[in-house]
Amino acid sequence: MRAFVGPLTRDLANAALAMAQAELLAWRGNNPQGLKCRVDLSNLGRVDTSALAVVLGLQRYARSLGFELVWIAMPAALLELAKLSSVDRLIARA
Repeated sequence: MRAFVGPLTRDLANAALAMAQAELLAWRGNNPQGLKCRVDLSNLGRVDTSALAVVLGLQRYARSLGFELVWIAMPAALLELAKLSSVDRLIARA
């Protein structure tokens, strides 16, 4: 799943999360037995701490639907924010 394209900053966070949640719900409907959904972040642009909140919120939403997310091609800037916030261990990466 390609959830995000371009920047993911404070101004875009709420809309990005809502769109990604809708995509996850559709993914779940097409993969009822799926236990893991791969989320490709290779098209993600500039990020700030709001992007980290979106990632964690989307992860929490996926768990509420009964499956896990695996993050692919997480940008270095986002990974660094996760490390600085001490939440990097909560984010499963491929």
